[in-house]
Amino acid sequence: MDKKLNNEEIEKGVFVINQHYEIVYMDETAKQTFPGCEQHAFCYQMLQESKTPCFDCPLKKTGHQKIENRLLYNQKLEIWMEYVAIRVEWPKEGLCTLISMHAAAPGKAGSVIHAQTDGLLYAIVELHMQRDSFTMLYENLRQQPRLSQNGSLRKLLQKLCTRYVYKEDRADFEDFWNLDTLEKRIAVYSHVSGSFRILLHGAYRWMKFQITASSNEELTDTCLCLIDTMSEELLKPAAGQDYKPHYDELTRLYGKTTFERLAQERLMQDVHQEYGLVDIDIEHFKLFNDWYGIQEGDHLLMYISYQIRKKVQELNGIATRIGGDEFVMLLPQAACDVKKLEPEIIGWIQNYDASIKFLPTVGIYMIQDKTLPIAQMCDRAAIAAASRKGNYASRVAVYQDSMKKLIENRQEVLFGVKNGLDNREFVVYYQPQVSARTNRILAAEALVRWQHPQRGLLPPGEFIPILETSGFIYKLDSYVWEEVCRFLQDRLMKKLPVVPVSVNVSRVDMLQFRLCEVFTALIKKYEIPSRLLEIEITESAYAENFDQLIATVNELRACGFTVLMDDFGSGYSSLNMLSNIELDILKIDMKFLDTSNHQNTRNSSILESITSMGRWLGLRMIAEGVETHEQVDRLLNLDCEYMQGYYFYKPMSREHFCELLADAGRIDVRGMQAKRLPSIDLEDLFHKDITSEAMLSNILGGIALYEIEDDTHLQILMVNDRYYRITGCNAVDLQERSRLITRQIHPEDMPLVWDIFHKAQEAGSMGASGTFRRYRLNGELMWMHLQAFFLHKQGNRKLFYCSVSDVSTTMSLQKELLAILQTMPGDIFEYQVYPDEQLSCRVISAGLSLLHGYTTQELQDILENGMLEYIDDRDHDEVMRIWSNPKQWKTDCSVEFRLFTKTGETVWVEQHIRYICEEEGVRIYNSLLTDITKIKKQEDELLESQRLLHHLLGIADQRDSPRQLTKRNKEHAAKLYAESFPGGMIGGFCEKGFPLYFANEEMIHFLGYDSYQDLYQGINGMVENTIYQEDRAQVELDLGTTFREGMEYTTRYRMVQKDGSLIWVQDRGRVICEEQGRLAIISTCMNIDEIVKARQLLEKVR
Repeated sequence: MDKKLNNEEIEKGVFVINQHYEIVYMDETAKQTFPGCEQHAFCYQMLQESKTPCFDCPLKKTGHQKIENRLLYNQKLEIWMEYVAIRVEWPKEGLCTLISMHAAAPGKAGSVIHAQTDGLLYAIVELHMQRDSFTMLYENLRQQPRLSQNGSLRKLLQKLCTRYVYKEDRADFEDFWNLDTLEKRIAVYSHVSGSFRILLHGAYRWMKFQITASSNEELTDTCLCLIDTMSEELLKPAAGQDYKPHYDELTRLYGKTTFERLAQERLMQDVHQEYGLVDIDIEHFKLFNDWYGIQEGDHLLMYISYQIRKKVQELNGIATRIGGDEFVMLLPQAACDVKKLEPEIIGWIQNYDASIKFLPTVGIYMIQDKTLPIAQMCDRAAIAAASRKGNYASRVAVYQDSMKKLIENRQEVLFGVKNGLDNREFVVYYQPQVSARTNRILAAEALVRWQHPQRGLLPPGEFIPILETSGFIYKLDSYVWEEVCRFLQDRLMKKLPVVPVSVNVSRVDMLQFRLCEVFTALIKKYEIPSRLLEIEITESAYAENFDQLIATVNELRACGFTVLMDDFGSGYSSLNMLSNIELDILKIDMKFLDTSNHQNTRNSSILESITSMGRWLGLRMIAEGVETHEQVDRLLNLDCEYMQGYYFYKPMSREHFCELLADAGRIDVRGMQAKRLPSIDLEDLFHKDITSEAMLSNILGGIALYEIEDDTHLQILMVNDRYYRITGCNAVDLQERSRLITRQIHPEDMPLVWDIFHKAQEAGSMGASGTFRRYRLNGELMWMHLQAFFLHKQGNRKLFYCSVSDVSTTMSLQKELLAILQTMPGDIFEYQVYPDEQLSCRVISAGLSLLHGYTTQELQDILENGMLEYIDDRDHDEVMRIWSNPKQWKTDCSVEFRLFTKTGETVWVEQHIRYICEEEGVRIYNSLLTDITKIKKQEDELLESQRLLHHLLGIADQRDSPRQLTKRNKEHAAKLYAESFPGGMIGGFCEKGFPLYFANEEMIHFLGYDSYQDLYQGINGMVENTIYQEDRAQVELDLGTTFREGMEYTTRYRMVQKDGSLIWVQDRGRVICEEQGRLAIISTCMNIDEIVKARQLLEKVR
C-alpha cells in the first residue's frame, strides 16, 4: 500500500472466513481498509501479508467458545486492532468464523494478548516498566472512572490505589504491582493476574488485571495489561446480603474468587478439622496445546476437573481452577498424604491416555494458621508444586519455608538468563573427544558457561537444572547451536583444520522444535557440511514420546547428521531400546566404572554387556567422564577406544581449543571409525584343531589356580607344566606343599602378595599384579611376577586364576643399574605428564641428594611437597616458569637454580629434562639434577676477567682514564688476565677454518700439547680442527656465518685432544677487532664432560 491508514481512518469491518482460511465474505468497509482483497483468497495473505497462517490466528484459538474478544497487532497496517470472533454456520460453507475488527487505540507493541473475560472489558494498557510509562490502547467509554491516555505508570498506580481500590485490598494491590519484581515474575511465568475490588459508578466491583509479556523481541520491557470487570458485584459486606457463586466456564469448578470466599468460611467454621491445600499444575501444558491442539487440551482439563470434582465430593472438599492448567483443592489433612496422592493424580493422566507424557506437578500446603489469606496459602502450595518441575522421580512436594527462597533464586536465575542471552554473556566451551590409543583429537562436545557480569564464570550446574525444570532450556540450547555453527563456519572460511562438534538436545527441545528443520536451516545458513554438526540427544528424551523420537532421529540421519545417545546408562533407557532405534554413536556414562561403588564388579559386568551389544549393533561407542588411568585401562580392555573426560582434556575456551587444533599432530580428521581389523576370537585360538596343548602352554606361560579360604589361608589347586619349569618344582613336591604354599614366599613380601589378591578381586576383569621374592625347591631365592584374576566366590572360598613368570634376571639388572646410578653425583627423576598437563614425579636415584645429606625417601617427600621451600627465593619465578608448564619442555629443556643442602649450605644445581617416550597418552620425561657450583664459580671469575680485559683493551679510549698505557702494556695486561683464567682460552680469526689467533697455557695443557708450537702443528694452525667433526655443523649453527664486532655466543661440542680422545666443553665467546682490523673470536672453554656422560648413562638406563 502506498499510504498507511491511521487509527481514525479505519472503520469497523467484517470478514467471514472458512476452516481453510479462505475469505468467503467481506463488507465494503473491509474492502476499503484492505484494497485488493478478494473472495476465496487466503486471509493471512490479504490481511497480514504472511505466507502461512498466523501463529495466534483467532480461527485456531476460539476452540469451544462461540464468541471471543481478541487484540492483535496488524503487521500490514502497523496498528493494534480489536477483533471479535464469532462461530457461525455460513451458507454453502458450513462452520465458519465471522470476524469484526476495528482500530483499538494509538500505540504500537509487538505483542498478542489473548484474554477470556469473565465480564465486561474495561481497558487495555501498554506498559513500559523500565521507562515508567504507559499508553492506553483501548478504553470502554461507558465505564467510570476514566483513565489518562498516557503518562507515568507509577503515578497511575498510586492514583488507583489511593482513590479507587477497596481499603482491604490495597496491600495486595501494591504487592501485585510491585514494579521491582513484576518484570521478573512475567519473565518466569509469561502471564500474571490478580483480582481486586475497584470503585465503579459508586460501588465496589471485582476487577481482574491480566498482564502478559511482549512477544516482540525488540520490545523487551513492554507488556500488555488487560483489565475487565468480573461478572458479580461485591459490595462492602452487609448483613444478610445474598452471594451468587461464580463457576469456571470450561470446568464448572468454582471460580478463584468464589473458592477463596468459600474456603475462608470453611476454615473459620470447621474449627476442629485440619485442612490442606493441594495445587495441581500440568508441566509444559502450553506445549501440549501446540502438539495436540487447544481442543484436545480443553478435553484433558475437563477430564481432570471431573476427577477433582469426584475427589472433593467424596471428602467434602472445595476445588477451583485458578487459570490455565492449574487447579487447587481444599482437603482434610488426612487426605493430603504424599504417598497416596502421587500415584492417584498421575493415574488420572495415564488413565486418560497412556501415551501422553505430560505429567502433573503437585504441591501441598498443610494449613496451620487459618487466618492467613487463602490467596497466600494457594501461593505456598504453588511454590511446592514448582519445586518438583523437571523431577521425574518425585512429582509431589509438601511446602517448606525454605522453598520460597529456592523459588526466588530460581526466578532470579531465569531473569538473569534472559538478560544474559540478550547481552551474549553465555560462552561455548569445547571438550575434546580422543582415541585413547593414539591420544589424538577426533571430535568435541560443545558445552556452555555463563560469564556472569557480577559472579564471574559460572559452571552449568548453577543454571542448567533450573532452565530444564522451567522449560526455558530450549532458548539456551538454540543459542549454543548457533554459536557452534559460527565457529565451524569461521574455521572453514579460514581453511583451518576442523573436527566435528556435537551439540546437546534436551527433551524440551524435542517438544519445542522440529529438529530436522532447525538443524538443516542452520547448516544451510552457515554453509557447513552436516557431518561437522553432530546431535547429542539426552537419554531422558528417549523415555518419552519414543515413537516420535524414532522418526526425528531417522530424519536427522537421512539429512546427513550424526546422532548420539548421550549419558547412556543414567537410568532411563534399556539395552533393548538400542535395537529399536537407528543411532550412530553411543555415549556411555562412566558411573559403571565408579571405583568407590561397592558394586564395582557388577557394574563392570553391565558395562561389558553394553559394549558387547554396541559392537554387535555396529555402533561406535565413546565413554564420557573418564578421569583416571584405571578407567582408561578397563575401557581399552573392553575395546572401547574413544573417550572424553578430565583425564584427557577439561572443557576449554574457544581460543584454547583452536590452539590444540593448530597442532596437526594432535588431531585425526578421520573421526571415529567403526571399521577395523577383525579381533581374534579366543575360543577359536583355544580350539584343539588349531593349537596343541604344548603350544598353548608356551603361549600362556606359567598358570596356576589359587584358592583363598576365610581370607586367611592361601593354597594352590592346579598348575600347568610351564609353572614347574618357572619355579624349579615338580608335581610330587608341589602336591605336598600346595596347602603350605605361603612358606615358599619371602616373609617380608607376604603383605604384598595378599594385596595383589585383594586388588584382583576389586578390579574384576582387569586383574592385579605384583613382583615378589619366592624360594625355589632347592632353596634358591627367585623373583616372581604374579598376575591374578578373580573368578568367583563360593561360601568362604575365593578362586583366582594366576599367570606367573620368572623376572629374576630383570630384577638383578635393575638392582645393578640402581647401584650404579646411586654412585653418580646426580639425582635422577622420572616425570609423567598426563593429557590434562598434570604431572607426577618419582625418584630413580638420589646420588646428589645423598651428598647433600638427604635420603632417597626424604628427596621423594620433598618433590611431592613442591620443593620450593628448598630453593633460594631469588630463583622461585624462573623455576616455576619451567615446572608449571610441561608443554614448553618439548624434547629438551634445562634450568639452573640455587638449592639448600640439609646443613643449610647453598649450592648451584642444573636440572636437565629430556623427553623419552609417550605411553597411552602419558608423556615420560627423565630429569638429571647435577651440582654446578664449581662451574658457576668459574663463570663468575670468567665474567670478571672478561670485564677487566674489556676495560684494559679499551682504556685508551676513555677520556676520564687516570693514565694512559702503551699498546704493549695493554697487551701484556690482557695476557696476564688470560693466563690467570682457570679454564682455558683460545682465539681464532673469523675466516675459513678459524686460523689460530692465540691460546693460553691452560688451553694448551688441557688439549694435551707441550707447547704453543706443538699445538699449532697438531691442529695445522686451524681452531676448527679442535672441534670434533660430527659436532661442527651444530657449532656453525650456534655461531652463524656472519660476524660483527661485539657479537657473543654460547655452544657445546666435543674437543679433540692430542691423543685423539674427546672431551665435552661449553664454549662462550665474543667477536673482537684485532690490531690490523681483522675480526677474531676470543672464547673460553669449560670442561663439562662429567655432566654430559651422566646424562648419557641415564638415557641408557631408561
